[in-house]
Amino acid sequence: MKLDNTRVITRLLAIVAISAAFTLAIGLMGMWRTSQVNDMLNSMYDTNLVPTGDVANANMQAIYHNRALLSYVIEDKQPKMDAIGQEMDQIVGRMDKLINKYKASTLTPKESELLKAADAAWPPYLAAAKAVMAASYADNNDLAMKLFYEQAVPAFQKYDDVLSAIVDLNIELGKQAYDQSDVVVAEITTSTLVLIATAIGLSIAVGVWVARSVTRQLGGEPTVAAEMAQAIAEGKLSAPIPLAQGDTHS
Repeated sequence: MKLDNTRVITRLLAIVAISAAFTLAIGLMGMWRTSQVNDMLNSMYDTNLVPTGDVANANMQAIYHNRALLSYVIEDKQPKMDAIGQEMDQIVGRMDKLINKYKASTLTPKESELLKAADAAWPPYLAAAKAVMAASYADNNDLAMKLFYEQAVPAFQKYDDVLSAIVDLNIELGKQAYDQSDVVVAEITTSTLVLIATAIGLSIAVGVWVARSVTRQLGGEPTVAAEMAQAIAEGKLSAPIPLAQGDTHS
């Protein structure tokens, strides 16, 4: 019996190389897919969650403005009315800042369309509010209340509806991004399992190949070879050596 160590070592190295290659492939695939999910989550945060918060906050500022307008009408002392008016101006400034921040983000065509509607709805409300304030400041509360409910409130409601629609749209876009991330995660799991199964299958196949190669070189099973070696060591040189059928070189 003779054993070609070089061939056995080469085949063992082949097993190691294949296993390493598949391990590397699995790692690279995981890193690439993980990067995809991370990019999607970052995009969802930057383009949906943050803008949704900004628009929702702007919507609340609009509500505060409308409430302050009613307080202005109810107030009968002009110094306090002046203070409420200043507060309302500050609210408008905060609103403009939030809306402009939202406009600077990545927008879908639908978002741009809704923003145009918001831009168109806000000035009429401000004009109605100024008319209400002017009537109230002139101590004409009956006219002020009439303008408030007949002009300011409907104009405010129109603007409020548009901002609410923008918030709802961003929530829907965020949900779509979340659902897409679930799809990518499922694909990562599937591709990783496929690579692992393939690596295991190839490792087994190469292992069987090496085992058969060793068996052929030994001329039989390794246990039989070990028994023959033990017999020779004990001086039983006449013991028969069983060879595989067709083996003419062991």
